[in-house]
Order: sequence, then structure tokens, then C-alpha cells
Amino acid sequence: MKAVRYFVRILLFVALFVLALNNTNSVALNLPLGMSYTLPQVVWWMLFFVVGVVVSFFALLPRIWALKAEIRRLARANTDIYNQKNRVELHLKELEEEQQNQTPILQESTVNVEKVSNVPAPSL
Repeated sequence: MKAVRYFVRILLFVALFVLALNNTNSVALNLPLGMSYTLPQVVWWMLFFVVGVVVSFFALLPRIWALKAEIRRLARANTDIYNQKNRVELHLKELEEEQQNQTPILQESTVNVEKVSNVPAPSL
């Protein structure tokens, strides 16, 4: 799979390189107030590409900051939930230990039904 990826990258590079070699003619960029700049067409393409990348980066910067803030908030909430879970588990463990250490209030005893009432015990 890596070989295919490298092959596609090399193919793309060669295609763009051939395109650049075929577009070396000079192009003038005329701006207001009589300003004019003449550069090869490939240089203009690269310049506008870089400007587009920079503008896009600055346009997305507020969204990136908001997402990072959301990540920090969720990490804090996750930590709080984890701490709360640990506290509950510790409390449950303490309750279980306390329950094991207590002596039972009512001990099981056998009651003779015949002695309690005059009714004979049912036979099973």
C-alpha cells in the first residue's frame, strides 16, 4: 500500500513539474493606480496558492481555538466523573466493611410451632 501511495505522489509531482515547465511565459498583473508586476505564470500560481492557504488558516483559527477549549472542558468533566466514581467505589467499600463488622441484630432462631399455638404443625 505504501508503494502505491509513493507512486501516486511521484506521478502527481511529475505532472505538476511538467505543467510548470510548460507555463513559464511571463504574465503581467495589473493593479490599480498603474502598478504592474510581471512574473512567470507558475510563480503567480504558487503565490496565490500560498496566499489562499494562509487566509484559510487564519479563517479557521477561531474554530480551532473553540475546539481546543471544548477538548479542555470535556477533559475536566471526564476527570471529575472519574474522581466521583472513585469516591463512590470507596464509599461502597467502606459500607461493605462496616456491614461485615456489625453483629446481626436478629439472629436466626428456630421456633417450635406446636409450642406457640395449639394448632398442630402442618405435615409436609
